[in-house]
Amino acid sequence: MWKGRYKELMFSDDLTKIDTDEGLKLKLFKIPSLYKYRAINCWSLENLKRDTAYFSKATDFNDPYDSALTIDKSTIFEKKNKVALLKVFCEKFNVNLSEVELVFESLDYKGTLQFFLYHYSPYKDSPELVPGIVDEFMKEDGELYNDYVSSISKLHQGKVFASCFSESELSMLMWSHYANNHSGMCIEYDFNEMDMSDEAIWGLHPVDYIEELLEFKDYAEEVSENPMLIIQPAISKSIEWSYEKEWRMIFISEQGVESFNYKISKPKSVILGARVSEEDKSEVLEIAKQKNIPVKQIQLDRSKYGLTTVEL
Repeated sequence: MWKGRYKELMFSDDLTKIDTDEGLKLKLFKIPSLYKYRAINCWSLENLKRDTAYFSKATDFNDPYDSALTIDKSTIFEKKNKVALLKVFCEKFNVNLSEVELVFESLDYKGTLQFFLYHYSPYKDSPELVPGIVDEFMKEDGELYNDYVSSISKLHQGKVFASCFSESELSMLMWSHYANNHSGMCIEYDFNEMDMSDEAIWGLHPVDYIEELLEFKDYAEEVSENPMLIIQPAISKSIEWSYEKEWRMIFISEQGVESFNYKISKPKSVILGARVSEEDKSEVLEIAKQKNIPVKQIQLDRSKYGLTTVEL
């Protein structure tokens, strides 16, 4: 599939395969009409008037795993965090740290704990107690790991700002979840009309739906080698969200802002929900008339579950 080729060009672990210019060209050839579901309110109407999109921080999205990542426990955590636990172990059982580290080079963490508890601690005469003590240390190990991964993930999420679009304008779930229970609107965009130099086009990516959390061996090191990798967690979501058929426009910012609006392209059309109020409908029709944008409305299929659109 083209999305696999796109990911390789933009995010490959092999830097010799990275070609962002080719990736952009491939993406521009494949971008479909995209749809943004919105409730109708003063903010969304202002976005419609000004051809802007609202970008919010990943921590504000409804998916707690949004833009999250995990770290390979067997690599970076063992290098940077196990030493802290070993020091606690040495202090508690009066064992020399250099000796522990020497054994740790040939055994894993659990094996190291067992070795010294069985042979050099007061518990050598009560071996039946050793498994329980090891389990307590391993529990602390897991808590440290979770805290470490959580801090890295939150740090990343705090930098990600996204505006979300869908390939489908006829999703009942999307109308329910993101357009105020079918009373909002869905704005259609043709991003192929945008200038290739625009940051928004560079930041537009198809979402990849995956079974497992995106894993890094060393987040800081890998991102420093390939800065595009910082985008990858933001466009990787659980397979459970695949019905959204999502694309995202991503900006990375460390400026401390909570949200912002950014000018994108003029909408291609506006689609009103099946339950839109007459007041909201009139407001949208007036804006669309001024901007010369066609307006449609969702119609419920009365013979089966399904949505269609009708011109207004």
